Amino acid sequence: MRSAEFFRRAFSGHGGRGAWIIEWGGEVAAYMLLSRPWGSPRDHPRRLVAEYAGSRAALLEGMPSLFEAGGFERITLRAPAWDGELVYLLDRAGLAPKPTTLPEHTLRLLDLPRLMRRLRSCTAERLSRADIRGLSFEQEGSRCTFGFGDEKLQLDLRRAAALVLGGPEAPLVEGELGRVVASLFPVPFPLPGLNYV
Repeated sequence: MRSAEFFRRAFSGHGGRGAWIIEWGGEVAAYMLLSRPWGSPRDHPRRLVAEYAGSRAALLEGMPSLFEAGGFERITLRAPAWDGELVYLLDRAGLAPKPTTLPEHTLRLLDLPRLMRRLRSCTAERLSRADIRGLSFEQEGSRCTFGFGDEKLQLDLRRAAALVLGGPEAPLVEGELGRVVASLFPVPFPLPGLNYV
């Protein structure tokens, strides 16, 4: 949770990041918080969208003005696969996203069984009761086991994270386990942003 003070600081220029607001009819339609590539000088012409929210159409329509106002030559935007509206709009604008994984130093899978216990409500929305009864998640050290009935798949933590969180390194899972896993993963989650924990 964030306080109003966080946003006041971010949008007044005291947050150490570039905060940009897109307005429509005098109201905030969307915002982007930009950061520089790690270790680059303040006047570096490239930026990363560290966080965004609001109307996806407004974000894209505001980009040309952002480039002009900031004097940027390149802005990198990570669009998670679950943000279907943004992915669709990028594709329609001829800016089809390239699949990538999240940086390893940012998100890691540590305790698969506990994560899946915490995601029971999400699982209940995506799978039938019969599928849920046949599903199992186990972990011993750095080995994760995904199971459905008699089918089992063992992965190390890195490959298990790719399966759960998505990305081009996610292993292809076949059979009934594959059907259930495809319905359940990747898990939608917010991008890390400025201060996600």
